[in-house]
Amino acid sequence: MNTMKKSLGKALAFVIVLAISTGCLFGCGGNSYKSVAQSIAEASTKCDAKKFVSLMPEKVVKKIVKDKFDGDKEDMIDSIQSLFDEFADTEMSYEIGEFEDLDEDKVEELEDEIKSSYDVKLNIEAAKSVEIEFTYDDYEDEGEFILIKVGNSWYLYPGMPWDW
Repeated sequence: MNTMKKSLGKALAFVIVLAISTGCLFGCGGNSYKSVAQSIAEASTKCDAKKFVSLMPEKVVKKIVKDKFDGDKEDMIDSIQSLFDEFADTEMSYEIGEFEDLDEDKVEELEDEIKSSYDVKLNIEAAKSVEIEFTYDDYEDEGEFILIKVGNSWYLYPGMPWDW
């Protein structure tokens, strides 16, 4: 059982890192940063890759899909779903921590990272970080997520490029 917990922990950590590192897929985002954080947690605990990726900026998603998946969004969803599938039979819960505003310098750094990683320009108006704690079986794991405001919507930050 200890091996299973470690395996689940590693898989969930990978999903969290994947989320932070890639960010965007379809770009529906949300009208509030709280709703995006809630959706991240729900999609993760329900193992719903399609919902999860819909929280990221479409502009970056299109670039990733084009460059890494030969233009096939379903391949990208399937790749993420295969990670979630490791948790499909696991009862999970979550707790969303406090939100922290990121300063202007950090926002500029995030914009620069997106530009250099994806060759996409996003005008990030604001950014927040939040830690979400996931509990499954008797194991707890925590991930930091960065949320960005682009236009009138909040999204999961796309972060570093995919390593496929």
